[in-house]
Amino acid sequence: MSAPGSSNNSKDSLLLKYLPSSSKTKSAVAEASGALVTTLTILEKSLDGVPVPGLKAAVGGVLEIVKAIKTTRDNAKDIKELRTDIERLFESIIKPLNTAKMSDALRRRIDTLINDLGKIQIDYQKMSAKGPVRQFLSVHDHATTIKGLDQMLNRAIDTFMLGGVIEVERRVEDLHQGVRIIEQGIGDLRYDVENVQGGVNDIRTGVGEIQSGVEGVRQGVANFGKVVEDYALTRTQQELLNLLPTVDARYNCGSRTLAPSCLPNTRVALLAEIFKWIDEPKSDAIYWLHGLAGTGKSTIAQTVAERLDKAHRLGASFFFSRAAADRRDPLRVLPTIAYQLAEFDPDFKRNLAISLDSYKDAGTASLGVQVEKLLRGPLQATTASSSPSSILIVIDALDECEGQDLVTSLLRLMSEFILGLPNIDFKLFITSRPESHIQAGFKDATRNRILRPFVLHNIEESIVEADIEAFLRHKLAQVAGDHSILPSPDPWPSSDEIMALTKRAGALFIVASTSIMFISDPDIGAPKEQLRALLLNTKATENSPYEELDKLYLHVLDASVGRFKNADSMVCRRFREVVGTIITVLDPLPLVMLQSLLGRDMEYIGAVVRRLRSVLILPPELTSETEPVRVFHLSFPNYLTERCLDSRFAIDPSLHHGRLALACLDILNSSLKRDICQIPSPFAKNSDVPDLGGRLAKAVLPHQRYACRYWAQHLQAMLTKSEAKGKGKPGESNQEANDGLQTNLLEAVDKFAKEKLLQWLEVLSMLGWLDVAIPALKATESWLKVRKASLS
Repeated sequence: MSAPGSSNNSKDSLLLKYLPSSSKTKSAVAEASGALVTTLTILEKSLDGVPVPGLKAAVGGVLEIVKAIKTTRDNAKDIKELRTDIERLFESIIKPLNTAKMSDALRRRIDTLINDLGKIQIDYQKMSAKGPVRQFLSVHDHATTIKGLDQMLNRAIDTFMLGGVIEVERRVEDLHQGVRIIEQGIGDLRYDVENVQGGVNDIRTGVGEIQSGVEGVRQGVANFGKVVEDYALTRTQQELLNLLPTVDARYNCGSRTLAPSCLPNTRVALLAEIFKWIDEPKSDAIYWLHGLAGTGKSTIAQTVAERLDKAHRLGASFFFSRAAADRRDPLRVLPTIAYQLAEFDPDFKRNLAISLDSYKDAGTASLGVQVEKLLRGPLQATTASSSPSSILIVIDALDECEGQDLVTSLLRLMSEFILGLPNIDFKLFITSRPESHIQAGFKDATRNRILRPFVLHNIEESIVEADIEAFLRHKLAQVAGDHSILPSPDPWPSSDEIMALTKRAGALFIVASTSIMFISDPDIGAPKEQLRALLLNTKATENSPYEELDKLYLHVLDASVGRFKNADSMVCRRFREVVGTIITVLDPLPLVMLQSLLGRDMEYIGAVVRRLRSVLILPPELTSETEPVRVFHLSFPNYLTERCLDSRFAIDPSLHHGRLALACLDILNSSLKRDICQIPSPFAKNSDVPDLGGRLAKAVLPHQRYACRYWAQHLQAMLTKSEAKGKGKPGESNQEANDGLQTNLLEAVDKFAKEKLLQWLEVLSMLGWLDVAIPALKATESWLKVRKASLS
């Protein structure tokens, strides 16, 4: 080691810069000894920041030894070597400890170094204990001590460094092992990456599928939103359509469950002509099939409607019935047709709802407003937005619609309406009797060449006869099967019997169908005897187109009363009372309601109706509270009230309307009372009354409802029928018609007006029938004027 001030090319320790520069006067020994002390002092201070407990103390112990040693020229060299080793200790071990992270192995090696440095101090202390230091530490001993100290320090350093080398080699081996593991991991990772790439591809595929699914869901949500929107719109449209005063008058409505259609291979030519007219785009807009009662008009209309509906071409249908109050009202026709057209065509439904939204009372307005708001406007709007296919409407039995003037107006308005639709194939198929007011209604249609009339009863007789024969063969075969009639030895019915029945029917299908009902009626007798009796009946009536039909009806009635030939017999009077009520009520009623109106029990009524199954449609259970009794064909009440010459069966409608008016008034006078539904608040609106329908069902029974609605109409009909009744015609006697009925009616009306009028109005309000009140009071006023005039 060079002394301070020597050439800079020699590598000196960092600690040498802290050694004092010496003059030539200082001895080399003193210089070496001072430098060693300084080095150890600096080394000791540098250990302040080293986080190794004990290391500073160990270096401090070495420093104390060096300070106690007497240096000489002989040991100057050893001191320099000791200083060099201490510098190596600082540079190689102590200095790196300031920045090194302490591993467990490094800490163990430092602990060993500290232990070795401590042993140096312990050995020195043992030597000092042998005697005074000055005596013990001779020059020789000093040299020996310095060498020993240097050797011990070297061993400590070497041990520390060797441990580091071993630790490094071990770490390198661990690193190699780690590298191998990493290489293996990389191989595995590469394999996993390949798998991951496959998985990624699968994921990409899955993501694509998910995206497709998400897109499907998005589209589904959009579609669902549209469905919700359409539902809300449809619901709004439906609420507007529900404002229309419609009636169930379709060809297949519940009251027409027994309505017949044409049998196969019957009416072939006529049906072919009708459907040819339907399929011709530029053919006449109105087909009017008219003919006498019983010629099969309704059966043909039923067949046309069924076939059109099956082909999804039937826009609407309305089958009138004089026996049903709502199905004979001319103001219900157009609202009902418009409602059905809305169900048939969604575009028309939307446009009809728009029209109703701007004119909510269109359904109850005049016929002219109804045509404009319910048909013309919506159809023109529909045509502007789309190209609708042909619109076909079937209307049957128009002659059974009440209000002849209204019927005439309806036909004129419809003709005008059709003429204003040049771009729409709008067609009407109408059946009726050839009544004069209907012919007047078609005047404009005839002039404008949009009407095709067809007279049903003018069809070639042979064609009609063949159809009726086919009908009779089919029906009688069913009767034979139902009654287990064997076809041998003699077939039944015979060809002669079938031909005889066919001839009797003439052109009237109603004769053929009524004959079948009479023959198959189990309440009269066996089919063979019934057919024989029917063919033997030759009793004639007045010469008329209905001669054969009247013969048939008379035979049926004869069989119902049996041996009783006197019109005043109890059986015949009972017949007129029960049947007269059935054909006179203004709405078909169940027999249990007739009980209440007549004041008779079911046994009394059942004795009459059970023997009339060929002309009446009875419910399976006579005691049914919901199924009404109906006439099979309108020609039957027409016969009894207009053409019957037998006083046992002839019915005076005026008399029975009067009796029904009195029965209704008696019911109202005895049952109406203030607050009949016991509503808690007398000031509550009907809409605010909880369960008003339930309260009405308990408080106002069906026969009471009938009385509320129809008592005044029976009064009015009593006047009308009395004026129309022919003089000198057999029937119920005038004496019977006036035996106190008028007086009883006056008393009943007087009591009703004084005591029950407000209570009647209250019930009408809760039932939603207030529109009945004013016409009823006007009808009563007219009746009272006539009665007053008759008494003056």
